[in-house]
Amino acid sequence: MGGRPPCEEGVQPSVGLGRTNMKFEMVTALDLTRREYWIDRIGRPSGDFGADSDSVEREVAEEIKQTGVETLLSHLRLCGAIPESYESDSSEEKLYS
Repeated sequence: MGGRPPCEEGVQPSVGLGRTNMKFEMVTALDLTRREYWIDRIGRPSGDFGADSDSVEREVAEEIKQTGVETLLSHLRLCGAIPESYESDSSEEKLYS
Protein backbone atom coordinates (compact mmCIF):
# COMPACT_ATOMS: atom_id res chain seq x y z
CA MET A 1 0.00 0.00 0.00
CA GLY A 2 1.08 3.53 -0.42
CA GLY A 3 -0.09 6.93 -1.37
CA ARG A 4 -3.15 8.18 0.38
CA PRO A 5 -5.54 6.64 2.88
CA PRO A 6 -8.63 5.16 1.24
CA CYS A 7 -11.83 7.19 1.21
CA GLU A 8 -15.11 7.39 -0.60
CA GLU A 9 -14.95 10.63 -2.53
CA GLY A 10 -18.07 12.71 -2.54
CA VAL A 11 -19.88 10.55 -0.02
CA GLN A 12 -21.50 12.45 2.78
CA PRO A 13 -22.74 10.62 5.86
CA SER A 14 -26.51 10.57 6.00
CA VAL A 15 -28.22 11.36 9.23
CA GLY A 16 -31.95 11.24 9.07
CA LEU A 17 -34.16 11.12 12.10
CA GLY A 18 -37.24 9.09 11.46
CA ARG A 19 -35.79 7.05 8.60
CA THR A 20 -36.92 3.47 8.82
CA ASN A 21 -34.74 2.01 6.07
CA MET A 22 -31.45 3.45 7.33
CA LYS A 23 -28.65 0.89 7.40
CA PHE A 24 -26.32 1.26 10.36
CA GLU A 25 -22.90 -0.34 10.38
CA MET A 26 -20.57 0.24 13.30
CA VAL A 27 -17.49 -0.86 11.32
CA THR A 28 -17.59 -0.77 7.54
CA ALA A 29 -15.38 -2.36 4.90
CA LEU A 30 -13.94 1.10 4.26
CA ASP A 31 -13.05 1.42 7.96
CA LEU A 32 -11.15 -1.87 7.80
CA THR A 33 -9.37 -0.88 4.58
CA ARG A 34 -8.39 2.44 6.13
CA ARG A 35 -7.08 0.64 9.23
CA GLU A 36 -4.97 -1.70 7.06
CA TYR A 37 -3.50 1.34 5.30
CA TRP A 38 -2.49 2.99 8.58
CA ILE A 39 -1.13 -0.21 10.15
CA ASP A 40 1.07 -0.63 7.07
CA ARG A 41 2.02 3.07 6.99
CA ILE A 42 3.02 3.16 10.65
CA GLY A 43 4.74 -0.23 10.34
CA ARG A 44 7.42 1.24 8.06
CA PRO A 45 9.33 3.69 10.27
CA SER A 46 12.18 5.70 8.77
CA GLY A 47 14.37 5.50 11.85
CA ASP A 48 13.65 9.11 12.83
CA PHE A 49 10.79 8.86 15.33
CA GLY A 50 10.26 12.62 15.53
CA ALA A 51 9.92 12.98 11.76
CA ASP A 52 7.69 9.89 11.55
CA SER A 53 5.46 11.21 14.31
CA ASP A 54 5.11 14.62 12.64
CA SER A 55 4.43 13.02 9.27
CA VAL A 56 1.72 10.65 10.56
CA GLU A 57 0.09 13.46 12.54
CA ARG A 58 -0.04 15.68 9.44
CA GLU A 59 -1.39 12.87 7.26
CA VAL A 60 -4.14 11.91 9.71
CA ALA A 61 -5.15 15.57 10.15
CA GLU A 62 -5.30 16.06 6.38
CA GLU A 63 -7.30 12.85 5.93
CA ILE A 64 -9.85 14.03 8.50
CA LYS A 65 -9.95 17.52 6.97
CA GLN A 66 -10.67 16.07 3.52
CA THR A 67 -13.10 13.31 4.48
CA GLY A 68 -14.79 14.65 7.59
CA VAL A 69 -15.73 13.59 11.07
CA GLU A 70 -16.78 10.09 9.97
CA THR A 71 -13.10 9.31 9.34
CA LEU A 72 -12.18 10.50 12.83
CA LEU A 73 -14.93 8.33 14.30
CA SER A 74 -13.67 5.38 12.28
CA HIS A 75 -10.17 5.81 13.70
CA LEU A 76 -11.55 6.11 17.23
CA ARG A 77 -13.70 2.97 16.89
CA LEU A 78 -10.71 0.88 15.83
CA CYS A 79 -7.69 2.39 17.58
CA GLY A 80 -7.99 0.49 20.86
CA ALA A 81 -6.39 -2.69 19.56
CA ILE A 82 -2.67 -2.27 18.89
CA PRO A 83 -1.71 -4.53 15.99
CA GLU A 84 -0.01 -7.79 16.94
CA SER A 85 2.49 -7.21 14.13
CA TYR A 86 4.13 -4.41 16.15
CA GLU A 87 6.76 -5.54 18.64
CA SER A 88 6.32 -4.52 22.26
CA ASP A 89 7.95 -1.16 23.06
CA SER A 90 8.83 -0.64 19.38
CA SER A 91 8.76 2.66 17.52
CA GLU A 92 5.76 1.35 15.59
CA GLU A 93 3.84 0.65 18.79
CA LYS A 94 4.67 4.08 20.20
CA LEU A 95 3.75 5.82 16.95
CA TYR A 96 0.46 3.91 16.76
CA SER A 97 -0.38 4.96 20.31
